[in-house]
Amino acid sequence: MTAHTHRRPRRAIAAGCAVALAALVAAEAPAQPRAARDSAGLARLRAAFVAAYDRGDAAAMAALYTDDAVRLPPDAPLQRGRTAIVAGYQASFAQRTLLPALELSTDAIAWTGDGAVEYGRYHERLSPRRPADTLAEDGKWMALSRRRADGSWQYVWSMFNRDARARVVGRVPRDTLAHPAAISLATATWVSWGRGLDAALLDGDPAVPGRPYTVALRMRDGSWISPHWHPNAKQVVVLGGTLLMGH
Repeated sequence: MTAHTHRRPRRAIAAGCAVALAALVAAEAPAQPRAARDSAGLARLRAAFVAAYDRGDAAAMAALYTDDAVRLPPDAPLQRGRTAIVAGYQASFAQRTLLPALELSTDAIAWTGDGAVEYGRYHERLSPRRPADTLAEDGKWMALSRRRADGSWQYVWSMFNRDARARVVGRVPRDTLAHPAAISLATATWVSWGRGLDAALLDGDPAVPGRPYTVALRMRDGSWISPHWHPNAKQVVVLGGTLLMGH
């Protein structure tokens, strides 16, 4: 019986080896690091957040969260969905009495699918609009973000809390108040207290113990305030109309 030997062309064998080697190298080579591809996108998301926060721009905040996002603010209920999150920012921004300057730093990022979990720390400097103490606050934050088809990122979950109460980093004399000429009711930010009563903080900060502050009240005819008391003395100046008080 005659044996027949089948020989492949050397060129075909060489090509097959090259393909196999390329496949092996591709399988063993590590994937391109996510950090190199997506860290810049996360940095842009953080920068947009800081800019919108410092401006007090709730509408800009809306674009930074997914429709089903969840936010866990400190000392407040959980906010589920973009609408609730934006409403929370609107309420917070409306009550601002100090001008913020926020800084975010990232300690670590964990990549997962089309998302990333990151945590870090923040520093916020709070400057008064008028003569008052300047405050600073430090804390930590954590967020789950998701990359969109266009390469941009949005927050899915976010939370933060402070390390301690804001501390005074710049003082003014304790008897310093804004001059009446610097107080403008026309530019004040009014917040409804219900029952025909609106309030606006004109000067100082009630949250800072021992510091004087000025609050304007705008009351419609027939409106009233429930009986209450204050732990310290108050001065009341009626700018127009008649105010009846009982004790």
